[in-house]
Amino acid sequence: MSRKTTKSILSRDEVCLLLYSEEPKNTEVYGNLYEVLLTIKDLKAITSDELQNLKLNKTGLAALTYNKESLMDSVKREWYVESQSAEDPDKKVRCGLCNTPNKYLFYIKNRINYKQVNVGSFCMTKFPGID
Repeated sequence: MSRKTTKSILSRDEVCLLLYSEEPKNTEVYGNLYEVLLTIKDLKAITSDELQNLKLNKTGLAALTYNKESLMDSVKREWYVESQSAEDPDKKVRCGLCNTPNKYLFYIKNRINYKQVNVGSFCMTKFPGID
């Protein structure tokens, strides 16, 4: 019995970062990517097949397939660390990107839309381009 394995094209934390950012709203470059991401009910890692089932157009799929690194670099440039690590010894606060309970939190802010997100130390290492 073989098990079908599918690789996600976007992780949960990438989906969240894209939703909080302005770059993916550019429909000329990214098609309906942002609109499709808004329809995801349960924030989770997602495959290209799942995105196509949600009616992601060819422009959006191409952006994720061929230009994902460029997209994520542009998104990361929108963000900066607003305040350094705060400690939550009880780990009651969850990372705003991956939803993991964190002892150490950073607060990042978007330069364009001014949204602020608390981010755990692990997610900070996954997005090194954030100033």
